[in-house]
Amino acid sequence: MFWKLRIFLASLAFVSAFSAAHAQDRLVTWALQARLTQDKLYDGEMDGLSGPATRAAIEIYANNNGIQPSRSAVVEHIMYRSLTSDRRSPTEQELLAARDAARYIMRDAEAAQFRDEWAFDAPGGVLICGQVNGKNVYGAYVGFRAYSLTLSVLSIPGNSDPTLIPLGEPNMDNAGVFCSLGTSIGLAIISRSNSHN
Repeated sequence: MFWKLRIFLASLAFVSAFSAAHAQDRLVTWALQARLTQDKLYDGEMDGLSGPATRAAIEIYANNNGIQPSRSAVVEHIMYRSLTSDRRSPTEQELLAARDAARYIMRDAEAAQFRDEWAFDAPGGVLICGQVNGKNVYGAYVGFRAYSLTLSVLSIPGNSDPTLIPLGEPNMDNAGVFCSLGTSIGLAIISRSNSHN
């Protein structure tokens, strides 16, 4: 009986690991679809699945940029392109909005430390990326972790400064993917958020 339970738990752990890897893969594909849409190479649904339209757009992108027509080569090229050309320094207003949102989920908001923050513009919003360090339950700092947050830009009549509204909570789990794909993921989040309103 005990060995059946161990087999069941082992299979459950395998399924959980597979599910997490599958979710990460879909997230990367979803961001890739967003970037290919931005480059006017993909006009299909952003569903995170590598269907025929996604594969065709990947091949066109690869041919246009003189790289191997594989998903991994295209993702690597887009990541390099995003990190070298799309990013900029965030404005003071963007930093305040992103840091306030990040502090909101921290155990000790006043002790939060930030570094390496930058921004990617997307239509109707901005993706903020950086690193945050916070304290644990014992009062010790746990080390810097990547975070990302998409801010939607709202124009309020009579107010000369645009208002920045966080779309959800700061992402700590997939921030590396979000930030390395830059504008693509910010664009995808903003368009998906607007389609649900």
